[in-house]
Amino acid sequence: MLLEESKCGAELVVIGAHNGSKIEKLVRSTAGKIILVEPVKDLFFKLKERFQDLNNITYCNYGVSSTTGIKDFYRFNSESIVNGEPLIRKLEKQSLELASFADELGSLREEHIKSHYKVYNVNPDDFNIKEEIQFFSFKEFIYKNQIININSLQIDTEGHDYDIIKSIPQDKIKINELIFEWKHLDGFFKAEKKCEDILEYLASYTYKLEFLDDENIRAYKTQNS
Repeated sequence: MLLEESKCGAELVVIGAHNGSKIEKLVRSTAGKIILVEPVKDLFFKLKERFQDLNNITYCNYGVSSTTGIKDFYRFNSESIVNGEPLIRKLEKQSLELASFADELGSLREEHIKSHYKVYNVNPDDFNIKEEIQFFSFKEFIYKNQIININSLQIDTEGHDYDIIKSIPQDKIKINELIFEWKHLDGFFKAEKKCEDILEYLASYTYKLEFLDDENIRAYKTQNS
């Protein structure tokens, strides 16, 4: 039996929600069902705590990828204590700027994370860990959450956006707006062949395209598309 469309829509879906700090204004101004995905446990708990006063949010403590399975995930070791201090304090002594966003750097691609550290002349092996995390394909993700339409989908997965977008089953889900990070589509600060391909791919599904800034692209449907 098909689900009633009115009961299986999400107003906002964020894949890579972090601790919610960057999306707080958006989340609090959104009426309707919200789904927030964050695979890192300590960030996930902070995310739930931030929005504990809201009752329209479904939280997903797993990753979304092009395929389902247990995958190696590389991230800042936010739980570690060194000489009685959180590891972040050690990083701050080497680079305050990197420390300010280190816990946002979680990726399926180890080299992507290491590249950020190299910019600041910091050894990534001193601060990062590899852990096994459950991931679900986008198709399984929408099935698990019983959604067949999304008004706004936002993806921020540190270089994995391309794979997720290409795996979206366009015949099974309607997405009115898609915002994703383009600057790392072909590697660390590279937007070349894959970037061109994803733009052509989205255009083939009648999405209009708009570069929002030096990081993000908005693909959206109009009434006539």
